[in-house]
Amino acid sequence: MGAAASTAAVRESRVIRLSGTSGSTSDSLNGENGETNNTATTTTADPDTGKAESALDKEHSTAGQSVKSSDTETDTQQERENNISCLKREKSEWRKGIDFGQNSVENLKETFSNWDSGKADELLECLLQFSVLYSKLGNKNDRKQRFCKRELGSEMVRVGAIDIMCDICVRILNRANRGKDIPLKEFQILDEALVNVLNLTDESVDVSERVCQKEGVLEALAECMVCRDMASWEGAHNLIGIIYNCSRRPSNKDRLRSIGFTWMLRRLLLIDDNLKLFLVSVALAGILTDEESKLFQTDDRAIRVTLQLFKQTLMSSDHRFNGLSSHELAEATSRLGISDSSKKLLLDVGFLVPLQKLCQKGDVEEQAEGLSAIWTLAFHKDVREAILSQKGLVDILISLKKSPDEAVRTKAANILWTLREDLRSSTVPNFKAIGEKLCRKPVKEKNDSSDSGRHIMISYQWLVKKEVIFRLHETLEEHGYRVWIDRQEMKGSMTDAMALAVEESDVFLMCISQNYKQSDNCRAEAEYAYFHKKHIIPILMDSKYVADGWLGLIKGLKKHYDFSDEEFFDVMFEDLLKEIGGKGKGAKSNQPIVLSGSNSQSGHGGLPVSGVPNWTQKRVRQWLHETECHGKSLQNFTGKQLMFLKQLKKEAPEYFYYFLETKIKLRDIDQLTAFVAALSSIR
Repeated sequence: MGAAASTAAVRESRVIRLSGTSGSTSDSLNGENGETNNTATTTTADPDTGKAESALDKEHSTAGQSVKSSDTETDTQQERENNISCLKREKSEWRKGIDFGQNSVENLKETFSNWDSGKADELLECLLQFSVLYSKLGNKNDRKQRFCKRELGSEMVRVGAIDIMCDICVRILNRANRGKDIPLKEFQILDEALVNVLNLTDESVDVSERVCQKEGVLEALAECMVCRDMASWEGAHNLIGIIYNCSRRPSNKDRLRSIGFTWMLRRLLLIDDNLKLFLVSVALAGILTDEESKLFQTDDRAIRVTLQLFKQTLMSSDHRFNGLSSHELAEATSRLGISDSSKKLLLDVGFLVPLQKLCQKGDVEEQAEGLSAIWTLAFHKDVREAILSQKGLVDILISLKKSPDEAVRTKAANILWTLREDLRSSTVPNFKAIGEKLCRKPVKEKNDSSDSGRHIMISYQWLVKKEVIFRLHETLEEHGYRVWIDRQEMKGSMTDAMALAVEESDVFLMCISQNYKQSDNCRAEAEYAYFHKKHIIPILMDSKYVADGWLGLIKGLKKHYDFSDEEFFDVMFEDLLKEIGGKGKGAKSNQPIVLSGSNSQSGHGGLPVSGVPNWTQKRVRQWLHETECHGKSLQNFTGKQLMFLKQLKKEAPEYFYYFLETKIKLRDIDQLTAFVAALSSIR
């Protein structure tokens, strides 16, 4: 109970605020007006407006603005220069963060180990530097900033900083949970450690998974939730925010459930605080089973509070209200709609209205998130019917399918593809024509290797045991099977390529896990295979996972093959071969069916190149010679650095091309084309 008073005293001069997925403005933890979200940041008040904003937010106020609609004209030259300046600044802050983590972790370890011998002040200062550093990365919902924060989080895991911060939290919380007196300085240290864990779990999968896996961390947080009054304790926002962030990763579901967070979060659904109720309900939606999700139907207060918050964000000019942004509310809608029973509830209370408005009025980031939510809901028949009957919504989807932004364009196309049968049955001539076009059998390209015969299709979720999936792919080919697999995370609309792959398959290997069940792309593939009565074989990627909901219906009583433990790979593979038999061998072909980039086989006129992270500089030079890529600066690259460039191209394309031009000196269009094409073929 003394913790709230103690931390409040600390925050009189420095306010740490709770912020959300995309950055937002609202109440701070100690009741002052300011910026909040599910990431904690250090902020200062603007003397003219009285509104709290971070220093980087001020710097970004005139740069890097998102377009408001698909037909917005190209930015002016000045705006483009501002964008480049912003990118350079963000990259610089990210690099500083990596260097800081590498150089400071030893200091953090030393001060932690000497805590009891008068090093408390040094430990607190070290933690403060971490949180201030993170705040400098900015608090906008921007792909470039999210990329930088993810990379920073991964580095903090690698150098051991996250483990130390977790150890600090466990040590103090365990003592406080047992009623022991905690000095004021230790409460300050706990506050900063929680702030850093909250920040870093926001964007980084690596950090959230490490927090869940590290022994004692979730247990200490859970005991604190039981011992303290979450309605009045100031630290409750940070604690609930960490659980909220961790629950966003499907891989953490079993761990959170095993500790008892399902029960603990359900208790908090009665809390009389809209922000806390929002965090609790969305976190709960991420760990409930489909059957358990029906609790929202018996008490839909949390759903209605979320809808009200969503509408209020859209009424604001900056799409923010009470610490939340429209972007975050759209993401929350997707998470609340994971189960099919919840999809119908979200439709009934009216979520399509704010989602339509966001897709129509939002910037490209908001449009993409709004479309993601609509696609998640569209797997329910009643929602599809409502989309067609809601005035103007289908027209918006058709318009956004032509958006210059790839993410918006792709998601709009995927929704329309999911609506194809409903559109074809529509009495509206335009809708009917679109539906008939989408229902036509895809036409294969003349050079498509799938012309040579039938194949086995491997359907999997990209974050789950790729090394096992790729080994399965390669072993099947060694046994003479032809395999269709997306090894490089297909870009663009997946519908035509996926539909053709399913229709031409003899066997559909469905690699199931919690991540698979919560992926709209995976669901589209699996349901299409089920619709076409394909030979579906479940491949279990997590021995503890039990399929439920839509995935449980498709799996049914089918025998599954457990590939969760690589030690038994060969045994499982032999059993799998017995069921596959001769299916998928088809006509002979020298080329595997590997999808890379946008429906091409390798991105550079050959088979995809693997094992790149282990390449030496010598091997990179050999690859550059083979692919006819030139550039003196490239000669000193390692394979790991090439993979980083590839990831940078995906997450921050503007900075990627800026980097190639200014640092690598690739200014000739032919050189640039050759290198980008070659880069797309590596893995």
